[in-house]
Amino acid sequence: MILLLFAYGCKEGSELAVFDPKAAFVSFGIPRINIGNLRENLDSLSFSFVFESDTTDEKILAFPLILVGQQQNRDREVAFRIVDSETTISSKYLTIPKPTIRANRFQDTLFVHVRRDKSFRQQIYTLALELQENSNFKPGSASRSHFKLQITDQFLEPPWWNDWSNSFGNYRSEVYQKWVDIYYPGADRTPPVFEGDKPNFAWNNMPKVPLNKGFYPVTYFFIDQLKKYFEDNAIYPDGDTSKPRIYLP
Repeated sequence: MILLLFAYGCKEGSELAVFDPKAAFVSFGIPRINIGNLRENLDSLSFSFVFESDTTDEKILAFPLILVGQQQNRDREVAFRIVDSETTISSKYLTIPKPTIRANRFQDTLFVHVRRDKSFRQQIYTLALELQENSNFKPGSASRSHFKLQITDQFLEPPWWNDWSNSFGNYRSEVYQKWVDIYYPGADRTPPVFEGDKPNFAWNNMPKVPLNKGFYPVTYFFIDQLKKYFEDNAIYPDGDTSKPRIYLP
């Protein structure tokens, strides 16, 4: 098991204390679940075991909890519920310990233990959690008191795909899987070009703006390799030979 560590901010919801300074509010921060699938939205979180080793049977996901209000010198339990109408994953795959804001802290963590199952390879399950009011806290803003998480063992479409669709075409998990193999971290040392670019481009750190080869020559070198792979190898969507084989644009 590997504990995921997350960075987050606590700007949103700070206005709540102005309206009722005696109350304490708790809300979710945005965790980083999969770097390759990161979306800055609590309704667009996803976690896939496909990026884990075959021996990983369980993963602990950490969801930041942010306090708006006064610290106290005691632990305070945070109330939540599973939103049944939005949840499709069985509870047998989950363990969620009771979360707390520990003494003298403004932030803490809600942990979700997910046990891997072979059904994850064919299904994309959803877990929806919502913070509830109790004697310690009120929920923060509506946008920060609820999250929806997709759980699977498949390659899910990353958020950058649409911007790069002229090079990659419509999303195919087979193409993404090969791209992860080809454009690995450390393969591209091109300096960042635009604001928002981060060093060490790779499948999980794509350039922000899909410009021509003059800006990102190494990226396009690997895209050419990807195209050639699908030209030289007959790969079909979901392995179904009744469908047209996969080519890149």
